[in-house]
Amino acid sequence: MKKYLAFTVLSLSLVGCASTPKAPQSDYFARIQKEFKTQPVAILTDACLLRKELGDSHILLDQSNRTAEAISQSLVKQLNQNAVQVTKTFQPTHCGFFEKRTIQTYKKRNTLESQPEYLGTYPVLAANQPAITDLDGASIQLLLQKSFKASHGRYALSNNYQPVDIDITDRLTDHLKPVLGTPKVLVIQVLGQQPSLGKRIGNIAGTAAFAVLTMGVVVADDPVPTEGQYYVLSYVDLDKKQILWSKHQKFDGKLYQTGPVSVTTPNMLKPLGL
Repeated sequence: MKKYLAFTVLSLSLVGCASTPKAPQSDYFARIQKEFKTQPVAILTDACLLRKELGDSHILLDQSNRTAEAISQSLVKQLNQNAVQVTKTFQPTHCGFFEKRTIQTYKKRNTLESQPEYLGTYPVLAANQPAITDLDGASIQLLLQKSFKASHGRYALSNNYQPVDIDITDRLTDHLKPVLGTPKVLVIQVLGQQPSLGKRIGNIAGTAAFAVLTMGVVVADDPVPTEGQYYVLSYVDLDKKQILWSKHQKFDGKLYQTGPVSVTTPNMLKPLGL
């Protein structure tokens, strides 16, 4: 764990791309579609479900864990239907795309019925995951953060833009490709927020100021909606160090409950999988 944390602290200086990508020629997207259908992909999933309270706000670990599993299964099913091979799936962290200074403002709870606790360590590791090395875990988390950062402000252009560079090193990509079994990665990040009744009432007068994610506009400090659930799906090429395609979409489902979560995510791969 010490190696994992040390690597993470040294590596997480996120740098976004300054230029806004232009809409591509139709042949570019046709080429990406063909490439996607003919090459295997790995899946990296990070679910971050938050409960906003008048006092402390919390990461809900159990619900985040089960949501990550459910949405990963939905994506794998849709990939199989499109005859795309999946090499590996990982769900190593929750809220792993947050910067450390932001996530440390939250506490954690296993469920809504549990007592809140301090996070203690960073990153917030997911439960019931296959054992991986500290370096593998830190490398995956860094890719989650870098890909999320590179996507900021580009959701309005989903499915329709030139590739976006990711600020990652050759050393990172060379390490990740054998871990993932492919240079092509689908990164899916779930952002959810459920304010308490008291928090809802307190927000009525300042909804516009409080909102940090509306209609695809993200503010880096706290990248979650005031209420609701969204996913960001990015098709990453580690060889090119680019996001080739990205999608931001609200989805339905019952995530904040004690029983099994349910997600409804039709057409996640459209138009990429066509």
